[in-house]
Amino acid sequence: MSTILERLEYGFDRDSRRTRRRRALTTREDQAYGYDGLSQVVNAARGNLNLNATAISGVPAEAQGWDYDPTGNWRGYETKANGSVVLD
Repeated sequence: MSTILERLEYGFDRDSRRTRRRRALTTREDQAYGYDGLSQVVNAARGNLNLNATAISGVPAEAQGWDYDPTGNWRGYETKANGSVVLD
């Protein structure tokens, strides 16, 4: 007899970038990703996906944001936990 321990579902955009990861057997563990025009990750969030599976609904349990200069180098990075900045 087998038991399913984990079930992951992924979503991708037209440029083959991963936009979401859904953990079907848990709550507040889904992930959503956003990209800029150069396909660099600009934000990532963990929580419950909205009904359209396009973003995290409500306040994410954890969120990360990246800022880049025009040549693609990091200018800044920020981490939030439950909406409050914990690392800048």
